[in-house]
Amino acid sequence: LLLSIVAIALDTARLFQQALYDGLTGLFIRRYFDLRLAEEERRLRRFGGRLALLLMDIDHFKAVNDRYGHQQGDTVLRAVADIVKASVRDILDAPCRYGGEEFVVIMPDTDLPGALVVAERVRQTVEAYVMSGPEGVFHVTLSGGVAVMDSRNGATAASLVEKADQALYEAKKNGRNQVRFAETGNGTAP
Repeated sequence: LLLSIVAIALDTARLFQQALYDGLTGLFIRRYFDLRLAEEERRLRRFGGRLALLLMDIDHFKAVNDRYGHQQGDTVLRAVADIVKASVRDILDAPCRYGGEEFVVIMPDTDLPGALVVAERVRQTVEAYVMSGPEGVFHVTLSGGVAVMDSRNGATAASLVEKADQALYEAKKNGRNQVRFAETGNGTAP
């Protein structure tokens, strides 16, 4: 009986892990991101404060897969995910795999300068990280977009994602390997 209870508990823990975390990167999954962002928006509306979002994309990731193979691409995704996890506040921030080679971090109680510090720390660490492949060492870079909302600027969780995505697009359009920030919902810089 005891072994059955232990087996059920372990299976439940495994299912919980699979329900929340991406199997490849160990980051939270997209569904968790959606739920957590909605929760943070409700918290912000009720108690005030700020919420920052960092959306990042590995530059030219398709070229990594094409040149080194998908297994090496998976290794790159895991390495970048580890850097993202190590660069954010444990427990408070929520680093997630947004999809493919995109990552997103929800940063409660974070203003624009604080979010930009985190974004640049991630970007610079990824740029400096030496990847090892079948043809030798190589580097990858990230582009990022940051957006911030607070209870006064009229932004919503959906507009926060849209603004971060627009800022990411600007970083990509302007040469990649950089972080840009978006204006907030009322048309002023955060």
